[in-house]
Amino acid sequence: MLVIPPQLRQLADAIRPALGLPQSGNAVTPEISLARFASERHRIGPLLHRAWSGRADADGETIAYLAQAAAHNARCELRQKAGARKFGNLLDANGIGWTEFKGWRLGEQLYGESALRQSKDVDLLLPSDRVLDALNLAAKSGYRIGGRSGNFALRKARWVLRHHREIGIVDPKLRIEIEVHSRLLGYPPEGWSDPVVTHAAGGGTVSIDDPDYVLYLVVHGMLTGWKRLKWLCDMVMLMQKVSPAVRGATIARSRELHCEPALVASLLAVSELWGDEIISPWLAETRTSPGDVRVQGHLAAISRRLGLDKQASFAERAMRHAGILHDTAVFGRHPAPLRGLRDRAVLWFLARL
Repeated sequence: MLVIPPQLRQLADAIRPALGLPQSGNAVTPEISLARFASERHRIGPLLHRAWSGRADADGETIAYLAQAAAHNARCELRQKAGARKFGNLLDANGIGWTEFKGWRLGEQLYGESALRQSKDVDLLLPSDRVLDALNLAAKSGYRIGGRSGNFALRKARWVLRHHREIGIVDPKLRIEIEVHSRLLGYPPEGWSDPVVTHAAGGGTVSIDDPDYVLYLVVHGMLTGWKRLKWLCDMVMLMQKVSPAVRGATIARSRELHCEPALVASLLAVSELWGDEIISPWLAETRTSPGDVRVQGHLAAISRRLGLDKQASFAERAMRHAGILHDTAVFGRHPAPLRGLRDRAVLWFLARL
């Protein structure tokens, strides 16, 4: 069973026009508290601005706040585009392939307007054997790595990459963060496919015409318990945008990789917020019952994470980091629990250096 807090349900109703959905009949009065909740907690300020900008009953403070949030996101997006191009040129000049994923490019594919999707950073996938080369280039060019600079930052980065798939670098002039990834998932299951990293000038991109990428977006959301409405909005748009062939292939891949229950739970979360009509073509092709124990476990995780408005207690966080508490496994079983515990412990220690 999925539990949706009232304010979150209000927000889901409010943004229906921005998602191409008809009004639900539940009137939501534009107010500043919901606008702040949308922007600060769920990172969908630009979408709510699109939904409310023409409302005659919206007060000036609320519309001004959302207009400022949308303008700020548009400026951030321009810096992110410039930052990706700048670092990408550096990679191109040194023969390092790269592929950009999520971020503004996903916004463009889903919403037709990239600035409608709020992103905090740029995500680049590199060949795993060239990540350290890329970080060396970044250090020589003045980028901060993992919050540090110089030789110490590089030594720390090498340790981080032994236990984690990504590390952040910050452009000193544009002040945007670029997440450099060696793979998309921390512990990918057997048979998982990352996008092919191209060596073409200007880097590669991934498309929602690729079933593996669509499944990655679902898995990414479920691994975080869909903790932001932003990602569930992406799901709504995905379900409207992808072709029936891609839909069928995505569902088939989820079955092969034993994560169909996670997909079904994600569909049910969308249904709970925006109705059955959106998910019915997808749900009809799945073979996992909504009552399946794993589906229900995933729904419990979504209820906990999506409805969480403050940080969990220290005791709960410690038990989750230690692997004592954990949510239902996305791929059917929890990968390498001892390795996961070791990696989390090392990363915790490195974060304090």
